[in-house]
Amino acid sequence: MRSVILAVTILSSAAVVQAAPGPTPDEAVVQVLTRMRATLRYRPDFPAPRGPHEWEAQRVLAAGTVNGCVESAKAFFTLFHEAFPSFKAVYLDSFNAAGNGGHAVVQVTGSGGRDFIVDAASFEKLPGRIEVSEEALATQVDFRKDRLGRVVQFQGRGDVFLEKVGDAYQMLVYPLGQVFDGPVLSRKSLRTLSELNQALADYAAAAKEYGDDPPLPPHWGGYRVMPEEVEFWQGRESRLHDRLRYRKDETGWVVERLSP
Repeated sequence: MRSVILAVTILSSAAVVQAAPGPTPDEAVVQVLTRMRATLRYRPDFPAPRGPHEWEAQRVLAAGTVNGCVESAKAFFTLFHEAFPSFKAVYLDSFNAAGNGGHAVVQVTGSGGRDFIVDAASFEKLPGRIEVSEEALATQVDFRKDRLGRVVQFQGRGDVFLEKVGDAYQMLVYPLGQVFDGPVLSRKSLRTLSELNQALADYAAAAKEYGDDPPLPPHWGGYRVMPEEVEFWQGRESRLHDRLRYRKDETGWVVERLSP
């Protein structure tokens, strides 16, 4: 039964890749890496601890996690060859890099016979997916060793600090470049890690679409006050108060001093 499930997982992933339009090897590589980004995470201890490069592609794809560059390459070649069997790709080399899954160098024959190099382990670095893990939230911030969490910067929009507080999670938004030092523009408390990541994804989508001019939320409201006359006065013990009245007419504001 397990082998059937693994086979279905691989065929399903390859079918999704193949279904997307991608007639050239260049586009095929992007589609495979995008699929890997959506379905795989670099987690060497999940669902069970294993040594670097230990699992075959079937187990990697079924678990949705990789441990090292070789496992990433195995997953890449399985999806690439299943979805695009006529395209040529050769595994050249791999090397480790602490904490990020290493690098897997693949040579792909592109359009017109020219070759190009792909890092099959770079799928998590593709733009478009922002997600934090429990491990990331338990890591010291580089420039503030007294804080644990993750800082995500959105150019033109702001800085977001994500942290775990007790059994809950918190998302704080600061002005761009002012994380910890500037005012907190918004604060969200969330119950689960998945809710935190969803809030981060929603913020990222809004940052991309609206930049510095996000729309007013539909549940926000308020009152607009348009005064026609305003009086300021300074009290005195003699009761001869100093009174100034600002009165609006068709030309603007008229300032009048009133008798006590």
